Amino acid sequence: MKLTAEQTQKELANLQGEIDAFKKHFKREELCQNKDYQKILVQESELKEHVSNLKKLEHEKQQTMQNEVKIEPIPFENLNLQYVFDTEPQPRQFIIDGFLSKNRASILAAPGGLGKSRLALQMMVSICSGKPFLGHNITLPGSVLYFNAEEDKQEIQIRLRELIETFPGNEREFVKERILRFLKIHFLEYSKLSLFPEPSSKHKIIETIKNVAIKTGEAVQLVVIDPLGFFFEGNILDGKEITAFMRTINEISNETDANNLLIHHSPKSTQGTSLESRLSTAAIKGGTGFVDYARWAGVMTVLNDDDVKRFGLAGKGLDYLGFNICKANYMKPQAYRILKRNDKGFFNLIETDKLSEIQQAVIALENWQGEPPTKTKFQEHIKNLFNVGRNKSEKIIEETIQQNLIFEIPGTTKNTKFLSVRQLQSEIYSEDDES
Repeated sequence: MKLTAEQTQKELANLQGEIDAFKKHFKREELCQNKDYQKILVQESELKEHVSNLKKLEHEKQQTMQNEVKIEPIPFENLNLQYVFDTEPQPRQFIIDGFLSKNRASILAAPGGLGKSRLALQMMVSICSGKPFLGHNITLPGSVLYFNAEEDKQEIQIRLRELIETFPGNEREFVKERILRFLKIHFLEYSKLSLFPEPSSKHKIIETIKNVAIKTGEAVQLVVIDPLGFFFEGNILDGKEITAFMRTINEISNETDANNLLIHHSPKSTQGTSLESRLSTAAIKGGTGFVDYARWAGVMTVLNDDDVKRFGLAGKGLDYLGFNICKANYMKPQAYRILKRNDKGFFNLIETDKLSEIQQAVIALENWQGEPPTKTKFQEHIKNLFNVGRNKSEKIIEETIQQNLIFEIPGTTKNTKFLSVRQLQSEIYSEDDES
């Protein structure tokens, strides 16, 4: 039988019509003796068997085709491990020594109106001029590209003139010349550069970065995107959309070798919480969605009066800001930085050596990453922080405990852990919530 499956189905339909006609005109006992009817039933059975065989053949054909498909291994770049151990690797490159690395996606977050755009502008001018930023030397000075979608030209003019005045008089002309040459600002008041949901502007941004490098004669070290939300038109709570956006940002960094700094907001939910929360990754809107794909994240928060007393600072909380690098893949954890606004609205670093050793110990503990440190680990950290011996580190910790600034959580000698006042309060509150 050479009928196709489609032809067979048509034949079956015709036979079914004939069978129905027989049943309509003959009684059941008459049908049993009707030879024509019996012949039709035989034909129907043969056709059904043919359909079944065709289905089996089709299934076998599909299985054969699947077995014949060649499965290719995942392509990857092979690393010559012998080369790894026979040659010295290139050192990691930092734009700002010990602070900001090259060719990465980064985030700077703070509540609205706190001054994150001013701090970013301060960073940009330091990179252009080669002048230190918050006590850190600029290791790779060069060009900076600023995509500004929040402030108008008049406001940027005011801020730049105010920022110049924060430099010593004999440096202002030099800094001004470097800004004129190396800082390029693109105002986006009336245009749109979206990188999500459609990354349509990616190639335009890449070409702009390359063009700036050619025109200035210096590589673009930093690209500032202010604010992040102007380029991301997705759902701030959708992890997949955030991942797609951050992947595009990293592609721009890889293509141009520049650090892409995203200026972002802190969620209102962290305001009024402990200093630890206000200076953690929880203070970045969108949370881990953005942070996971960034290699550096810094957060700012205003200090309250209790914070000021704890650090032994003069004045009120509103005079100071806390700054913390809450994520840095290529650096060791660092203590909180205390910033103070100057009369021009920009920021001066309160040098850590002006804080007592006890205050620095508290900051180091509150900035500790992960589980609270054991006694042994914290003593080792204090030794390295102050470059002192064991006896001196034990004395610093003991004095901090006596002043009720940090507490020992009892355990075995090796498992005794330390918490600051804030951390201890946070532990107590969380236990109360659970109960």
